[in-house]
Amino acid sequence: LLALVALVGRVASKLVFPPGSDIGYIVPDAAAELEISEAMEPATDPQYNSLLQQLRINRRTAREERHQNAVDYEQLWLPHQLRDLVATPDNTNSAINSALLPSSLHDEKHGVVMGVANKYCDDAKSNLLMDWDYSPANYTCYTPRYSLPLSPDGAPSTLTCNTPPSDYMPQHYCMDTPITYSSAIPSHGDHRPLWPQFGEYKFVPVQRWLHSVEHGSIVMLYHPCARPALVDELRTLVTGCLYKHVITPYSPLSHRRPLALVAWGCVLEMATVDPQEVVSFIQQKALQGPEGKLRKQGLFTEGLVRPSIVPEGKLDDGLTLCT
Repeated sequence: LLALVALVGRVASKLVFPPGSDIGYIVPDAAAELEISEAMEPATDPQYNSLLQQLRINRRTAREERHQNAVDYEQLWLPHQLRDLVATPDNTNSAINSALLPSSLHDEKHGVVMGVANKYCDDAKSNLLMDWDYSPANYTCYTPRYSLPLSPDGAPSTLTCNTPPSDYMPQHYCMDTPITYSSAIPSHGDHRPLWPQFGEYKFVPVQRWLHSVEHGSIVMLYHPCARPALVDELRTLVTGCLYKHVITPYSPLSHRRPLALVAWGCVLEMATVDPQEVVSFIQQKALQGPEGKLRKQGLFTEGLVRPSIVPEGKLDDGLTLCT
């Protein structure tokens, strides 16, 4: 993956340690680019290797041309067949990196095949800072004396549904590409190729759990300052209802409604826990989405504190809901 980043100009310098030495050197971008890309293990796809080599040659030439003439750098080194994939300047890097992936990692529906850990795109271990800077603010309550909701009676729950068209298919983006969302609590959207293992987390980024939602999971969110008794009550209902769940703190939640359940296309925000309302939401909204019946376990486990277990009395199929 670092080799791809270097090829599109994101690496300005690199700390390099010569063999047998514990002294590192800051190498300028040209040398860093060559050191990273040429040390990369050969891919098994000949077409990929050929294109990679073409980009190396083109970029060297482009760098020389740029110093000699005031011309558009990107237009020089980017091959026309890749330029045609770029719709806007904002997604240039994404289009290039997707095109450079070995053909075995391409997927017609999602752009990048799901559920396959690989160094070129997503192995659920590398470059995780792209989605989360590991700030404790995502899972820590800094005002424990004022647990949420502040009002004794809370506020009425709100159900917001925005189900995508039946032919909608979210895209998968590699770990070199940021993914942002227009809503505070998205219920569908582009995400990472590898989804979380079912269970409860110290914190899991939205770019991961949205993939779980596409697979029919229920995602339980709670504000770090939500009253522990409310969180426990909701957790008991969710874990007792279905195996396919993800539970994580989520600071963007409203102070008035510090609890939420997310399913494909729908979000239920709550100030208190109404068991009947929660069970009804899970029964009606779980296992929906383009791959709602998929039972395959996720490969992302960063921050996992409690793996999911099959609820007592339920079938071991991941598709049996509370009754």
